[in-house]
Amino acid sequence: MLNLMYASPVWADAANGMIAYKRGDFRTALREFQAGAAKHEAASYNGLALLYEHGAGVPHDDSQAADWFRKAAELGDLAGVSNLGTMYLAGRGVPQDYKVAFDLFLKAATLGDSSAQNNLAILYHSGWGTPKDEGRALFWYRKAADQGSAPAQYALAQMYAFGNEVQKDDAQAFDWYQKSAAQGFAPAQSDLGILYIVGRGVPPDDAKAASWFHAAATQGHPSGLLNLGQAYLTGRGVRQDYSIAFVMTSLATNAGNNRAAPLRDKIAAQLTAAQLTAANALVAAWRPGAPLPEPGT
Repeated sequence: MLNLMYASPVWADAANGMIAYKRGDFRTALREFQAGAAKHEAASYNGLALLYEHGAGVPHDDSQAADWFRKAAELGDLAGVSNLGTMYLAGRGVPQDYKVAFDLFLKAATLGDSSAQNNLAILYHSGWGTPKDEGRALFWYRKAADQGSAPAQYALAQMYAFGNEVQKDDAQAFDWYQKSAAQGFAPAQSDLGILYIVGRGVPPDDAKAASWFHAAATQGHPSGLLNLGQAYLTGRGVRQDYSIAFVMTSLATNAGNNRAAPLRDKIAAQLTAAQLTAANALVAAWRPGAPLPEPGT
């Protein structure tokens, strides 16, 4: 459930910069944010920090990012407060300090920032910077989830699925997984596929399961890749295809899923040398976000 969120600037003065940032036009984003920063606009300070943090249009520099987040926070920008808290939590550009992170998240969360609410819940859940308190974690996850935070919705789904601090409820778990998955949150997409496979909180549907596994796998999610590989191995929801199953389990292994390698090796034994050569070429060439075979094909 440790799914940190960064807030984005929302002030109108930074709107042009954020539009450019989201479409990958970092040169324009830098120009717009610099213009806003020259007028001491907090949201533009926050925008500049995002560029430095991600090395987008400028050299990656966590110290610069933290400085710009701090400038935004000092002017009362909620995104700046929340993002500065994330830097302290991770120890990026500033010394790691869970208590400072907690105080910053609490300030922004109390004022309604959903990313801060999610991150505050993480601290309560983990006992970082504050005594561990699952009840408070649930409170803040729910606050963030009600505002549409996909990581918080996923965290609530996990709580209902396993009965952590709430009564176990498969229907509620399904509902929150679905809300999170619909926003493109890969862990929720993979887990939602599992619910469709086993029929927890929803009637079993192998085709829908494969579709959600595919959505997660396309993002490079390790479990999504493995689950999609197993679907192609067994032919559940997709046409059975050992070569594609090998590709998926290989990609899952490369992504760090330790359960994938043994299955990959078993599948390899079923393929010809030519099939293995072709499959390994696909594995070497693929990057997250690139097309994968579609379920049903």
